[in-house]
Amino acid sequence: MNLPGMGAATPSLLGYGCMRFPLRPDGTVDEAQAARLIHRAVQGGVNYFDTAWPYHGGEGEPVLGRILSRYPRETYYLATKLPCWEISSREDAAERFARQLERLRTDYVDFYLLHSLSRNTWRRMKELGVVELLEEAQRRGRIRWFGFSFHDSFSAFEEILRARSWDLCQIQLNYMDTEHQAGLRGYALAEALGIPVVVMEPVKGGSLAQLPDDACAPLLRLDPEATPASWALRWAANLPHVQVVLSGMGSMEQLEDNLHTFQDFRPLDRREREAVTETAERLRRRLKNGCTGCGYCMHRLRLLYALSGRGGHPRQLPDLERDVHVPEPGDHPAAVGGAGPGGTARSVPPLRPVRAALPPAPPDPGPAGPGDRGCSAVPPGGAGRLRAHLTVPQSHVIAS
Repeated sequence: MNLPGMGAATPSLLGYGCMRFPLRPDGTVDEAQAARLIHRAVQGGVNYFDTAWPYHGGEGEPVLGRILSRYPRETYYLATKLPCWEISSREDAAERFARQLERLRTDYVDFYLLHSLSRNTWRRMKELGVVELLEEAQRRGRIRWFGFSFHDSFSAFEEILRARSWDLCQIQLNYMDTEHQAGLRGYALAEALGIPVVVMEPVKGGSLAQLPDDACAPLLRLDPEATPASWALRWAANLPHVQVVLSGMGSMEQLEDNLHTFQDFRPLDRREREAVTETAERLRRRLKNGCTGCGYCMHRLRLLYALSGRGGHPRQLPDLERDVHVPEPGDHPAAVGGAGPGGTARSVPPLRPVRAALPPAPPDPGPAGPGDRGCSAVPPGGAGRLRAHLTVPQSHVIAS
């Protein structure tokens, strides 16, 4: 959809979350492996890359900036975030934003988010004048779309969402945690207000990718070859107002599975929705957990799965160590999509339609609980303005 003065926004439905790059033994990012992953994602049609100031101890933005500098700027969307908890003044925010542009090697950010907003940090950002500062940066073209990521209660989400005309909001949502934080009720509110939704942690920090056989038996009965992660991603992508589903892809196997899921995307039918719901109920009976990604709860879930004895998955991807050529600066691969100002149209047909609506969220799923604050750390236009399908540029296909 064309946005006044902003070009056409066509991000891929599958977005690359850059919080879980592969690491070297010393804990630093393995940049060569990260570059291979990102290039394979580009080959598969991914054009939305999400990072933030604190990822990988501050190393995430510079690494991503160096990798993406090998591609024409108009061929990808870049999303990053302002660490609100570290900002003490308007000047501090301005200096931090300028440093982020330098680290990312770009003159503008496509999607700039206030990071991990809660009720308190939102009010402080307003009081410090940070919101007005970023609105001015948007008017000057340094930010194309302005939004926020969220970690608090539904009531806080509603306060923030109604406060201004946001271009997008990013929420944690998966099929097990539908009533935590913003939840499905927050998703429904964003849909009603015409604010596009980006879903983070659709696989619950990876825990929904490694399920005991007895827990995911309803899914295995329908498709024994589909990975548990693919079911979680399909559930999130099935929500009709979701524009991007983020996945923190730290291995080639995970990336290939995600590409397979989205390039051969099938909306969930009635039987599949029922199977996902039954799986969620089985998991809830095993472990009460309102957290969607914090370290302590994730450790408990992974321990549970390890004790179940489940190992591997029927689908093993061959030749994961394929020779992927990562372009060097100055190479000009074909555009993934018309991402930036003056971007060109896609040169290949889109994949088949990828969404079918889930049953609507209940109007009142019950009182909102306290926010899970320990879990981490486009101008108004209506639905569909960021929606796009993945495409596979033929010039990026590597022979197997």
